Amino acid sequence: MARMPLNTRDPFAGYGPVSVMLHWLTAIAVVTLYLTHERDWSAIHLGIGLAVTPLFLLRVYWRVRRGYPRVSDQPAIFNLAARLVTLAFLVCILTVTVTGLLIPPLEGKPLTFFDLVSIAVPLPADRGWASFLEELHDFAGHAFIPLIALHVFGALAHHFIKRDAVLVRMLRPVRRGR
Repeated sequence: MARMPLNTRDPFAGYGPVSVMLHWLTAIAVVTLYLTHERDWSAIHLGIGLAVTPLFLLRVYWRVRRGYPRVSDQPAIFNLAARLVTLAFLVCILTVTVTGLLIPPLEGKPLTFFDLVSIAVPLPADRGWASFLEELHDFAGHAFIPLIALHVFGALAHHFIKRDAVLVRMLRPVRRGR
């Protein structure tokens, strides 16, 4: 099968520069946060989490607002699976962001930015809710692992097996793309 060229004039054929930038910055942030989630790194984890909160929220907003490029030419079940993985990513991003912001105040602690700046959040301490949100935060954070595996496998399968332009869409932005 011949490699399909990327259509750079069709905004429905690919992702725009902002989408590509948000995708890769979010990917780097998620990996960094995952690698720093252990207790010994909690100040660094929280500091990075606070720093990337606007990025994460913008990522979710941008994808929901902009939609997606056209689905690839493959069986509908694979397109559905791809959309479900992407939706799961967005849900996980939103979940870790909101729970990460709520856990310290519910534990009676301020939000601290790399132990340099503290932000008191006027929430009553509630260890029960904090514990529940910690579990949810942990679950959503660990859910990234199988999602990343599926995402990377799908992208590589498109590139090396189907030989289409699906992977290239996230490497080469399309002007006015999705």
